[in-house]
Amino acid sequence: MYQRECNKPEKIIWRCVQYKQKCRGRVHVSNGEIIKYTDHNHIPDISKIEAKIQVNEMKEKARSTCESTHSVLGTIAQVEMSVAGQLPSIASLKRTIQRVRQTELSAPSNPVDFNFDIPEKFHLTTDGELFLQYDSGSNDSKRILIFATNRNFELMENSEHWFCDGTFSSATSIFSQLYIPFMEYIIQT
Repeated sequence: MYQRECNKPEKIIWRCVQYKQKCRGRVHVSNGEIIKYTDHNHIPDISKIEAKIQVNEMKEKARSTCESTHSVLGTIAQVEMSVAGQLPSIASLKRTIQRVRQTELSAPSNPVDFNFDIPEKFHLTTDGELFLQYDSGSNDSKRILIFATNRNFELMENSEHWFCDGTFSSATSIFSQLYIPFMEYIIQT
């Protein structure tokens, strides 16, 4: 395994991660081609390499799915004991998943006034369906946002009973209330 040592205009130099243990392994890369290679003075630790691969697969799953943190952790559950010993702690892996998702979502900070725009990627669900159905606009002093899918509207339309809950504590500081309608939905079998 290597880590980047330096970037030069003409090449990138990668050094062995065990350089502190006096390994002189280096790779010089220019335009995607290896132009110089220095051998390692140790044998590769296959379990460390496999652990890195598992963590990278876990990060990719965290980026590309909406599965729970616990479910994403399950992707590395079936590893050999030698590999499991090289993995970070469960708490560290959970933090890694959360960091990856936070970076991937890059959600904007909470607004301090009504003069804010909602980025386009937050207008849609992860399936690409319209989610921001209504926005009264950033110049409205009593701004209203309505989030729902078309399927949610269909369920509301076909439901005989609605239950609504206004929550003050969950709303960000500039909004006075988060209002959530619930509806009765009976599955016919």
